[in-house]
Amino acid sequence: MGRDKRKGIIAGYKKAGPLKKFSIKLSIVGIVLSFLYFLIPHITNSKQSKLNEPILKDSIKENDQVNISFGNIEKFSMPARSLKGYKDKGLSFIQIDGINPIKLWINDLGEFKVNVELYNWKSGELIEVISDTLYNLPPRWDRNSNRVAYEIVNEDKLPIFQLIYKDPNTILINGLFATKDNIYIADNKTGRLISKDVFNQFFPRSIHYHVERLFQYPSLSHPGKLR
Repeated sequence: MGRDKRKGIIAGYKKAGPLKKFSIKLSIVGIVLSFLYFLIPHITNSKQSKLNEPILKDSIKENDQVNISFGNIEKFSMPARSLKGYKDKGLSFIQIDGINPIKLWINDLGEFKVNVELYNWKSGELIEVISDTLYNLPPRWDRNSNRVAYEIVNEDKLPIFQLIYKDPNTILINGLFATKDNIYIADNKTGRLISKDVFNQFFPRSIHYHVERLFQYPSLSHPGKLR
């Protein structure tokens, strides 16, 4: 913008009446707020800071059994040393349409770690949790966690992923795990694979998802606070 044009705008503002000036100020504030609304989610969600994650108690022995439930249908049991042996690569214990969405392991400090691949079934965008860092969270989605649970919710506050540490040896995983063509529902009632088209048409009217939200949101205002 040229200097003469800027001077003209400033002069016009000075000559404007009180109502006109107030209207101009409101317009400027609206533009700034709109810019921040779209900018901030992209800055904060591209790579989230480290989160509090469920952690195994120090008293657990390598020969103790770790029990993992994927919804209320798929249940696995293995010695803790099996999860320690995989280190940061993680152990894939379930496959959906050829995809391994969850990998688990225990690090040398006895901390339980998880790698998760989630797909936004509306946009197809990949959301990842790698160790304790969250990547590519869509705008208006959120996540919250404490030392016994970890949760990701969408813009409707619907839990898309939950990892719950029920006791020192038992881990529960719930969620909506989307692939290219289908969505696997892992909840407190059952586990089932449904095509995306059917899911989009009938959810939540006649396709039920039996998972209650764990945390309060937004997480910036309620970090780690349960409902």
